[in-house]
Amino acid sequence: MCIDRTTRLVKSQQGASKEYVCVLCLHNDIESEKKLAQTGICMRTMCVHMGLILCVGGRMKELRRVRSGHVDDDDIVTIHDILDAQWMYDNTKNESQGGPTFGDTLGHIQACCSQGVVNAICYSAKLMIPCLLRYESGVEVNEEVVLMTTKG
Repeated sequence: MCIDRTTRLVKSQQGASKEYVCVLCLHNDIESEKKLAQTGICMRTMCVHMGLILCVGGRMKELRRVRSGHVDDDDIVTIHDILDAQWMYDNTKNESQGGPTFGDTLGHIQACCSQGVVNAICYSAKLMIPCLLRYESGVEVNEEVVLMTTKG
C-alpha cells in the first residue's frame, strides 16, 4: 500500500513476481486421496474446481499474498501501522517508523538529482551523471532506478 507521493512507485511493483497462500474450505470429506487438480490463474476458480474434482464442493476461505517483489512476509505491516507512521511524520517529521519514501523497501537502486533537472527529464532529456547529486553503485543498463529530488 502506498500513500501520498509513494504512489508513484506502484507501477514498478506491478511486474514483480508475487506469491500467495490460499485456504480452501471443502464442503465434505474427500473420498479418495488420489484425486488431483491442475493449478489455475484465478485462485477462487481453482478452489471451486478442486472441490468439484474431489466431488465434495469447495470455496476459497482466505487468500493472502505472502510475497510481492522484494517485500516478503517479514516486512508486511498493517494499514494502521502505515497510518501511524504517516501521522508521526506529518506531525513530528520523525521518519523512524518509515518516512515519506520507501525506495529501500521496494529494492530499487536510488539516485538523487536537483530540482532544476526534473523539468528537462520530463521533456525527454537524457539523464547524465553530472546531473546526479548522488547515486548508489551497481547501476546496470536498462535497470529500474528510483529517481528522487533533494526535496524527496
